[in-house]
Amino acid sequence: MEEISQDKPKLELIEANSPPTNESQNITVEKLKKFMPKGTSSKVTEDIVKIIHNIENDTGVSQEYAEEQVMSCMGLLGKQGVTLEKLVNAVKFCCLKRHYDNKKSWAIVFPKKYDELVANGKYIDSHVSEYNSTYCVVEVDKMMMVPFYLQYNHLKHEALMTQAIDERYWSKRR
Repeated sequence: MEEISQDKPKLELIEANSPPTNESQNITVEKLKKFMPKGTSSKVTEDIVKIIHNIENDTGVSQEYAEEQVMSCMGLLGKQGVTLEKLVNAVKFCCLKRHYDNKKSWAIVFPKKYDELVANGKYIDSHVSEYNSTYCVVEVDKMMMVPFYLQYNHLKHEALMTQAIDERYWSKRR
């Protein structure tokens, strides 16, 4: 039996029902400018940084995950009119689509527009459908998809192990 070293850092215990910890990447205006593709004219302002910092509070999406997605999708900036604000909204929408339907996701990302349309008795379906098919949302969705072979890799491994065990069993019986 191996003896546990006292030099190893101890894991911090998390109490049940404790609020989630916010693991922010400390995104700043300077950091965003540094990661923007060359030749991009999208403006980086403190307002956009505030929107990024409030993703978890506004949507319930993990702050760390959302920021990682924003940083990963920065290559879309400048293509077909994609601005940083549009990119952040698309990331929020696509993150939410993994848990809710498109209407609810759109309503969470654009609450003022949603309230305005509902107050005027208008349907939001066409707005949701149009937004869902925009270049930015489609591309962010593609980037966020987990490849099939990774998503189901554990099942493939389990099937191969079952097959190997079955073959060993039957080879001994022959």
